[in-house]
Amino acid sequence: MAGRFLIKSVVVAALALTATSAMAGPPVEVGAGHAVLLVLDHPARQVIIGDPTVADVSVESPTRVVVFGKRVGSTSLMVLDGGHQPMLEAAIVVQPGGSGAVTVTYGTGKDVKAGGLNAVFACATTCVRAADKPSGAAPPPAAPPAPGKSS
Repeated sequence: MAGRFLIKSVVVAALALTATSAMAGPPVEVGAGHAVLLVLDHPARQVIIGDPTVADVSVESPTRVVVFGKRVGSTSLMVLDGGHQPMLEAAIVVQPGGSGAVTVTYGTGKDVKAGGLNAVFACATTCVRAADKPSGAAPPPAAPPAPGKSS
């Protein structure tokens, strides 16, 4: 009898995990200062953002939601249907630069603390250095020339 109960418990837990993972979508990546349009399969009743200082949302229609990247970081997005059941759960990742950006990560060295430095270049036909994010208190190293340019 105990063996049957254990098997039923494992099957119920596996089904619950499958249902949860089916609702979870891939991470939504958006650049700081940029927007991404999400088109839903079914009308949404409610949209919830975990940390509105990282990203915000605008409901354009029952099946169209726009996610705005506000500052670099991550948060969560939950969209509920008419029955107040989750129809989408996704991580929102706000990155510096957005679409068309290239991030160069420098290694550790004499002038850079452990973890290195990330330099973000916004690229279209040419690349322009957009942001630096040092990991320590030391000043960042001099930037290499943008791709396609020589010094």
